[in-house]
Amino acid sequence: MLLGAIDVGTNSIHLIVVELDPRFGTSRTILKAREMVRLGGGAALLRGHLSKKAVQRGVAAIANFAEAARAAGAEDVRAVATSAVREASNGSEFLAAVRAASKVDVEILTEAEEARLIHLGVTRGYPLGERVACIFDIGGGSTEFIIGDQQRPFFLDSVKLGSLRLYDEYLSEASAPGLGYRAMEAHIRERLLPHIKRIRQHHFDVLLATSGTVMGLAALDAASEGIPVKRAHGYVLRLERLRELQRVMVKMTPAERRKMPGMNARDRKSVV
Repeated sequence: MLLGAIDVGTNSIHLIVVELDPRFGTSRTILKAREMVRLGGGAALLRGHLSKKAVQRGVAAIANFAEAARAAGAEDVRAVATSAVREASNGSEFLAAVRAASKVDVEILTEAEEARLIHLGVTRGYPLGERVACIFDIGGGSTEFIIGDQQRPFFLDSVKLGSLRLYDEYLSEASAPGLGYRAMEAHIRERLLPHIKRIRQHHFDVLLATSGTVMGLAALDAASEGIPVKRAHGYVLRLERLRELQRVMVKMTPAERRKMPGMNARDRKSVV
């Protein structure tokens, strides 16, 4: 059985087609694709309204992915949406347009369900054994925190601190970069404080990060050390190296960041 899944994120839309073997509970990836749609861009998250152009880009991408999945033999194509659509006042109009163009019904995930699925995906791809993990996923519109073991999550949390949301609010070209960065840091600290207090009530053995933002940082770090990293899965990004990347990148323009060794070519045009 072939199943197609589409993840409608705030920054990008992903497609995966897998072949499922119910006899052994295994799967094999047939097709993967991603398109940087920036559905929540252009201050859409600040306004709570998807722009007409973003809706058009999103609908076109999902229609193309649905067609590709069916052409690959997918018997069922399912789609889920997260922060950008979840918060949009015209989210239902977007879903109707997607349905008309692709015959795909997009399910909007709640914050808790999004976090639960992140835990499920991480533990299927990164066995924890007897360890307890604190998992965080930095999306375009929100960041999810999960604490759990291999079997189940104990703690699910979400905060509206995503890379695209923060960029549009504090680091757009209309803002003074230095002032914007300092204001962004203060905002993040304030918003995270109550969440960190709750996280500290739980014990965990390992900190795991997922999402394109973190994988991009891992690739940049590896390139700076002369390490060829084709996949960031399992890469260890140390705190001191993360701080060094932060100090270096905050002084750069978007154009300069695009030229950094290790920057994924498909991300160069969208890096913030």
